[in-house]
Amino acid sequence: MSRVKTILTLPNELLITITAAGQEDRAQTLQPAFKSEWALSHVSRRFRDIIVGTAALWTLIEVDLGLEGSTEILKLYLERSEACSIWATIQYYQRGWGHHAPIPSSQQ
Repeated sequence: MSRVKTILTLPNELLITITAAGQEDRAQTLQPAFKSEWALSHVSRRFRDIIVGTAALWTLIEVDLGLEGSTEILKLYLERSEACSIWATIQYYQRGWGHHAPIPSSQQ
């Protein structure tokens, strides 16, 4: 059996466990890193259905509101995490200023 076929036939529970394990370092360091839930949901239709349908895998959120598309990513994570508790790191970095700036009060 080829490796690709073996990977694509992983049991659902093992796929979820692998994806969650990829999040552990991110949760401990609070630094933006490889997002296992994002990457693995793009491997195949089956992986996508399983990962997108597992709300607990979408509860670790890191977003920089200064980046284009970040609001949409934030909304996506909030929708997919459903009623689960989330852990979020939200920052706003203004390009060209060279520092992190607080979100203006009108956007809070």
